[in-house]
Amino acid sequence: VFARQMLLQGFTSVRDVGGGDESVSLRNAIDAGKVEGPRLWVSLEALGPTAGHADRLSGLDSQLSHPGWDRGLVDSPDEARLRVREHQRRGADLIKIVASGGIASSGDDPRRQLMTNEEMRSVVDTAHSLGMKVAAHIYPAAAMENAVRAGVDSIEHGSFASAETFALMKSKGTYLVPTLSVYEVYYAAARDHPELLTPGTAQKELANDLLPKRNLPLAVKSGVKIAYGTDLGEGDHTLEFGLMSANGMSAAQVIQATTQNAADLLGAADRIGSVQKGRYADIVAVQGDPLADATLLRNVVFVMKGGVVYRQP
Repeated sequence: VFARQMLLQGFTSVRDVGGGDESVSLRNAIDAGKVEGPRLWVSLEALGPTAGHADRLSGLDSQLSHPGWDRGLVDSPDEARLRVREHQRRGADLIKIVASGGIASSGDDPRRQLMTNEEMRSVVDTAHSLGMKVAAHIYPAAAMENAVRAGVDSIEHGSFASAETFALMKSKGTYLVPTLSVYEVYYAAARDHPELLTPGTAQKELANDLLPKRNLPLAVKSGVKIAYGTDLGEGDHTLEFGLMSANGMSAAQVIQATTQNAADLLGAADRIGSVQKGRYADIVAVQGDPLADATLLRNVVFVMKGGVVYRQP
């Protein structure tokens, strides 16, 4: 259901960076024409250390257990190498690491690097040897710089980056995926309904969720490559258009981040991301000129994916 909603919002190719076997099954079902949705590049479970942002047991009774909860745990370079290979065997297209603490998780600090540099390098080297890209959930500037030097392909969030961080990312060709949408949604929840959030996280949301908006103009000025992403598993994935436009990006830059740049980050720019001979016929239409106002892309009236029309007036 959520995949179909995303397609009808105008997204024809997307990453799912943090699912499981069900994400692989959904990708395969979409490719086989059994259900409607975007083309999916899936990462399976995010890789991170015990007690980190991706540890499913954090905040829960230690006696609880569930098959698969340990599939993303990495506590050594050797374990990192093994997890990447396991993920590839299970059908992952790319790898995601959670190298720092997070905001919407209990018991960890978003301002601390939790994966070691050696663990990150092991993930990246193994993934790249298998032809897989690596996305890194990470917040602190120093940790971002360590991840960039380790060779990650994208920084997801990057809330506390400095000008020096963005300069390093630009020099290495590392993408920034700002994911302003998730902060917008969670800040409102923390402010209005903190009881709905994971215990202990509302305070982290209120303290940190406004920072990415302030930082995006710095990223734009630096010339770092930016790709569109929301970090919303479900809901309105078009929210990012307005947030990017309101925080330092021109309409043309927003459109480029959503099409050409995103396709390049997926490693599929030879197939998607532009309208030309040899690419899939992926076309969306709006009423008006999105080069004058990128927020028009929040209301597409026509969606074609691979030459098949899924939405029309």
